[in-house]
Amino acid sequence: MTKHCFESYFDENMVPSCNLSDIEHLLKFYAQKEVEPLFVTIDEMDRKKLDPSTIARKIYDDDMRRSEMNAYIQQLWDEEGSLIPVYYTNEAFFKSIINLELSKLEGDVEIAKAEPQSEAEMRNLKQLPLQKIISLYPKLGLEIKEKTFISARNDVGDYVCAECGEVFPTRTYLQVDHIVPMAKGGLTVPENLQVLCRTCNMRKSDK
Repeated sequence: MTKHCFESYFDENMVPSCNLSDIEHLLKFYAQKEVEPLFVTIDEMDRKKLDPSTIARKIYDDDMRRSEMNAYIQQLWDEEGSLIPVYYTNEAFFKSIINLELSKLEGDVEIAKAEPQSEAEMRNLKQLPLQKIISLYPKLGLEIKEKTFISARNDVGDYVCAECGEVFPTRTYLQVDHIVPMAKGGLTVPENLQVLCRTCNMRKSDK
């Protein structure tokens, strides 16, 4: 039932991504409550509210003290109807992202050297798209990307599309792709990433 619902009604390119466990929870909710769960759409305005760089910019521009900043972030998290807990799921991770964005604005850290500060934060990062990881932690994200491309090289150093097998001398027409899609629980880790040519990646997205 869960797999059928996913294939019929959900898209692996949804943001935030949809996992099979999410659908299972929806089905259990309906079975127990016998009412449809509240469906919340994310429009462009809501997406801006979810953007940690936008939140950090307000904190920075308003010159909030530490106590004011913590109260503001807590208010955003606890606000009735807020999509932030739905989108980020982990409050500590949400706060750490905002702190990183603030550090960028204040110039207090070298962004290229920024790294996750805990195992929990690392686990949460694995659930994000590669480009999001690169934007938050360039050093870590680019290392993951580089490992993926290195694994796609043949004996003479060219790159091989994992789908069609075509060989490319450069990365220009190649893209990093999840083997198990994020929508099906796939993580952004080297062992779940592969290199596809643009044609194969587009063909896979259309399925």
